[in-house]
Amino acid sequence: PNTLCTVTVTASGVEDQDVPVMNMQFDYVFSFTTAALRIHDIQGAGHTSPYVNQAVTGIPGIVTGILSNGFYMQDSSPDGTDATSEGILVFTGAAGAKPSLGAAVTVSGWVSEYRDSGRPNDLTLTEMGSNGAVILSWTLVSSGNSLPSPVVIGSPAACGAVNRMPPMENI
Repeated sequence: PNTLCTVTVTASGVEDQDVPVMNMQFDYVFSFTTAALRIHDIQGAGHTSPYVNQAVTGIPGIVTGILSNGFYMQDSSPDGTDATSEGILVFTGAAGAKPSLGAAVTVSGWVSEYRDSGRPNDLTLTEMGSNGAVILSWTLVSSGNSLPSPVVIGSPAACGAVNRMPPMENI
């Protein structure tokens, strides 16, 4: 993510198959920057992450909740798609340092799907953490930021929240 890529099409490596033959006179060079991954990309539109069992880097978010073993963060620039989530759990473990509520952070780590062993029929929860080879890290960008507006499911919109109805059928 956020990597500058340069592509060179070498003129001598291109052959024209049309008549009249018009071969390239010069090399063609172009560049592009890859898009940074966001939380909604990691969450995906399905029940499990398209990035499960992969390392991800530089994922931005605002810390919206702090737990004894991690923190929740939410994207401050949502994609506006109901099918994707803008929040994710960052699992630091009990001893891991945690940022403060309202901190803007970037997180790098391993994407996994967690299911409590005592609840084998529950859906999994996508989270970022460590896996042994990939160590979770977070970087403080700024502090004291406003929290993103909450999304209230199944109740009228109030206090600036967005109203979203829960699914009405089993999937």
